[in-house]
Amino acid sequence: VSVQDAARLTLPGITQWARTNSGDISLTVQDAGSVLDLPNLTRATPQPYYEFELEVYSGGELKLPLLSAIDGALNVFADGNGSTVRLPALAGALVNTAPNMAHIETRNGAKVLIPAVTDLQKVNLRIRGASEIPTTQIRSFKDADLLISDTTGNFPALVNIDGSSLTVENGGQLTLNG
Repeated sequence: VSVQDAARLTLPGITQWARTNSGDISLTVQDAGSVLDLPNLTRATPQPYYEFELEVYSGGELKLPLLSAIDGALNVFADGNGSTVRLPALAGALVNTAPNMAHIETRNGAKVLIPAVTDLQKVNLRIRGASEIPTTQIRSFKDADLLISDTTGNFPALVNIDGSSLTVENGGQLTLNG
């Protein structure tokens, strides 16, 4: 599903989204004023080795207010000032159950809002430039890569980084108080 050029698409009848054959489940929003809203989607299930792919560019907005379960890999990418992915119902541990890695990345003033996620496992996290991913509530980050580039990362609750690698580059700063 793709929304662009200041278009708006709301799909209230979709509560679950599963892919029964090969390929990603892909939602893309591009351009300022463009909005894709799935107000009742609660679960997404991509096939093994594929992803639930959420991409937002150039000021678009993707709203998934009730999405609370992803059975497989999640790939979230937001790029550009004002680009926003809203995932407020993802809570507690976000564990990638797929054999491939999951990713959450923001760049250039974009936001991926996961304020209730406290633990990440097999989910790479990349925060670049003046972008935002809430991180102060994250307690564990396991079996994944964390990249902080040209921004300041703040993880005051983080106490477990088992199996993970941390990279800080391009003038970035990272604070781990735990």
